[in-house]
Amino acid sequence: MMTCLQSILTFALMTVLASGAAAAEKMKSIKLDESSSGPHAVVVHDQSLVHTGLILPVNESGRVVSTETLDQLRQLGQNARTLIESIGSGQDDIVLFRVHCATRDELEFVRQKPAGLSNSLATYLISPLPDPEAKVGMEVIFASDKKYDKVAHLSSSVPGVRLSVLPRGRAVYISGQLEQGNGTVETARLTMEGLHRTLTHIGLDASHVVHIRTFLAPMSKAGEVDDVIDSFYPEDARPAVTHLEWKTTDSIEIEMIAWVPDDLQIEGADPEATVQHFWLPWLTVSPVYCRYTLVISPDRIYVRDLIATDAESHEDQIHAIFGKLKKVLEAAGSDLEHLAKATYYTTNAEVSKPFGQIRPEYYSPEHPPAASLARIEGIEVPGKAIAIDMLAVPAKAE
Repeated sequence: MMTCLQSILTFALMTVLASGAAAAEKMKSIKLDESSSGPHAVVVHDQSLVHTGLILPVNESGRVVSTETLDQLRQLGQNARTLIESIGSGQDDIVLFRVHCATRDELEFVRQKPAGLSNSLATYLISPLPDPEAKVGMEVIFASDKKYDKVAHLSSSVPGVRLSVLPRGRAVYISGQLEQGNGTVETARLTMEGLHRTLTHIGLDASHVVHIRTFLAPMSKAGEVDDVIDSFYPEDARPAVTHLEWKTTDSIEIEMIAWVPDDLQIEGADPEATVQHFWLPWLTVSPVYCRYTLVISPDRIYVRDLIATDAESHEDQIHAIFGKLKKVLEAAGSDLEHLAKATYYTTNAEVSKPFGQIRPEYYSPEHPPAASLARIEGIEVPGKAIAIDMLAVPAKAE
């Protein structure tokens, strides 16, 4: 059964993709060992980056095609194909894909990396989907050698999916924020106001926003949250949005990616740096995460979700992950002081305390990444408490 499902994903995603001849120049995959099923990191050199919203297995009418997992996988592959073709990208332009699976069963069916995507990063997460009939969804980041002079929101024929382009140059990664209101929807509105206050503080506005990611509870509120988010943007300039269910009660945390024009002067910016870490005067200061990072380097280092497969205790898992992260970063020309954005996926509440205690052993208080942390239903390896994925930049400017 797994083989059948896997072959469907591989066929649907890859038969329509043509390899880019210049891929080796603009993207480099890094493996710590050849036994790994895929790369631990992908380095993207001076490219525009296309972010999709969450792709669901829906037909042209926006309805989930079937209750059968096989049919949903076929449709998901077709929708991914449509989006890939629409931006003229090929197999070797795929930086990463995150697969959202409704249950552990779906994750086990699809988690083996398709052979045709052996140079791309893959993350597998367990979460309900915004459409309760969907069993699997996907979000993707592509590299594009096209040049854009502003954020672009590209048309999509796949219902409910947006494509937003982060142009080359500087970018801001804003940590997850939460301004608690009465329930998920009001909290979303207050949090979006807080994020836009952050944009104003930096010198940006709604036109610079590329991607929004929410961690919300319950997932059944995703449609109402979408309406709240949309209200902050013109209809033709709404950013790509993805949702992941957070194991909490009636709340939401929201993070954001924005582009920074070359001619915008940012207070405290150092053009000689590759990344800088900033805090906000109206929010608390933490030694283990900053409120936003300014990425100056033209290069991005994407690190896949790292899981300590051989460690048992929470403490051992955390130390093992950071140990592996240091090795991946070193191989990519970076280090723990040049982290831009971290996402921490936990599967139980108990891991949070040791994680908070251990992080200061690895992060400099002057250079911690922007970050979001959410407890979710599950990660790729069952029984493990935490997975970490990371965006970094080179330690030295070219």
